[in-house]
Amino acid sequence: IYRQADSEISQTLTTLNEKISQASLANHFTLEKSTHKEAQLEIDASALTDYDKTLNKAINKPKVFRDALLDLSQSLIQTIDISHLQSQLEDLIHDYLKTQDQSLEADKDELQRSLQVPLKEISQEDYEKDKVLYQELKDIKE
Repeated sequence: IYRQADSEISQTLTTLNEKISQASLANHFTLEKSTHKEAQLEIDASALTDYDKTLNKAINKPKVFRDALLDLSQSLIQTIDISHLQSQLEDLIHDYLKTQDQSLEADKDELQRSLQVPLKEISQEDYEKDKVLYQELKDIKE
């Protein structure tokens, strides 16, 4: 779950950071990789023991073995408490987003402060050097 969320947030932040660098700001947003808890899925172990002998007997009969595995999987799915799992996932998502928001808030504050600082005016001497350098690069390109 977190890998996909981190990937999508990373893509968004990369785009945003490119725009920030185009604005000549030194600060940028950083993403902390997730090390959050995972959802805990509980199944009834007795469902496994019910199919133990059936699977062992059918080991050399592929069709019967596949059918027994399918029956086992359906039996296991029946033992999952979906509402508890959904509740867990909602809590984990809430915690994840809260952590990411807190992490990005510090970067946001720093960026906002840097936007408040007036830009230093370039000296005429530096401007002339940049103009010459630009012309040299333009000549090389042609």
